[in-house]
Amino acid sequence: MKVRDFALAYMNEISAAEVELALAEVLTNSIKHGQAHAREGTNITVMAEAADGWLTVEVLDNVPVAPVGMFELITEDSLDFDPQDLESIPESGRGLALIVLTMDEVLLNVVADHFSLRMRKKLPTH
Repeated sequence: MKVRDFALAYMNEISAAEVELALAEVLTNSIKHGQAHAREGTNITVMAEAADGWLTVEVLDNVPVAPVGMFELITEDSLDFDPQDLESIPESGRGLALIVLTMDEVLLNVVADHFSLRMRKKLPTH
C-alpha cells in the first residue's frame, strides 16, 4: 500500500501529501548515502502505523539516511533564500529541511550499522 493512501485514511489531503513528501526525501537520501557508503545489500524497510493519535512512518537502513546531528540544525529559516540571487540557493540540505518542517517529530536512531528514521505527524482529533 502506498504511504499516501495509508495516510489519507487518517488525515486530510494536505497532511497526507506532507507525509508522502517527507518519505520521498528520506528515501532519496537513503539511496544517495547508500551509493556513497558502498551499500551492501539493497534492503530499505518502510513501516507505517496509526496509533495513539499519531501517524508514524519509520525507515530502516544499514547506511545513514542523513548525517548524524543534521536534523537538530534545521530551523524554519533553513528553506529561506533570495530567488533573485541564484548563487544564494543552497545546493544541499533542502530535503532534510522539508522532512523536519512537514512532520511534527523526526528522530534518527543509530545502533551500530543500523539506522532508523522515525517521522511522526499528529492525527487530527474529531
